[in-house]
Amino acid sequence: MTDQSEGVHENRIEPGISVVIPLYNKASYVRRTVLGVLGQAYDRFEVIVVDDGSTDDSACQIADLDDARLRILRQPNAGPGAARNLGIAHARHEWVAFVDADDAWYPDHLAELARAIASFPAAGMASTAYIKRPESPDLPARPAGQGTISRTSLFEACRHRNVVCASTMAVRRAVFEQVGGFKAFWPGEDTDMWVRAGLRVPLAFSSRVTAIYTMETGGISQTLTPRRRSTAAAVEAGETPVLAFLADRLEEPDHHALHGAIRNYIDARLFSIARNALFDGDRMKARRTLGDMSRRSGTRYLLHVVLAHLPAVVFDPVRAAWRRRRRTTRG
Repeated sequence: MTDQSEGVHENRIEPGISVVIPLYNKASYVRRTVLGVLGQAYDRFEVIVVDDGSTDDSACQIADLDDARLRILRQPNAGPGAARNLGIAHARHEWVAFVDADDAWYPDHLAELARAIASFPAAGMASTAYIKRPESPDLPARPAGQGTISRTSLFEACRHRNVVCASTMAVRRAVFEQVGGFKAFWPGEDTDMWVRAGLRVPLAFSSRVTAIYTMETGGISQTLTPRRRSTAAAVEAGETPVLAFLADRLEEPDHHALHGAIRNYIDARLFSIARNALFDGDRMKARRTLGDMSRRSGTRYLLHVVLAHLPAVVFDPVRAAWRRRRRTTRG
């Protein structure tokens, strides 16, 4: 069930927010990201950058920033999950928000999170909407309008597509005590956390776009090896364990009220994996993944089934045109 609100309750105290930024080899981006956080219109926050054993001069890019709200921690390379956990351990505020070192926030991001939290104070997670963009020094235009705030579940919010990411989410610190910290595997450790938390607490979600997810820059948001994995392989490696975990939860009566939303969430993720497999030319994986979905209907589903079963002589030109169109759209 989803409840909606058009604004904050003015008599509620503004929540304090600790912003955690995991940093690994993002020398070209981290200063912009940190300055974007320090420049937020909201004022009840601190910033914790965790340098996860960077081998470039990432930390040097922000070492001269003289701001009492900023702290820089360092650890040997252990991955983004461990870096976020260290930041959480040092957080001073009730809420912890996250942003990757190559992503960006509009100046009202923290204010919008605070608005969502104040609108639904019983929520244990809060998020805004985001848009993807290629690497760029400037914030792109975004959809106009204030946006609507809803109290919902993570699975209901993401039933059609993934509307949250690691750079939009904020979680109440007490929730980490319930579900544990980020796990060590990568990629997908962030999705795993949101899913485990989503089984326990509701989400306050604002449809206003306040964050930018930067595509294909390397470091934390890409691979741990010099050779970049294909889109389908990266998505499957990160999401398959999470989907298996969720499928097991369907057998538990404690989550009966969420069963429908969880099934829709699993199907949406499987559809994304199948779509990326088609984009990478792996029709067999696409057919297998589409077959794993529990709801096998709808125009988009049937179109992808047809594409997955086309003979190579027909499919290859279609795929080539699809890839050209995506490059044109992104560029």
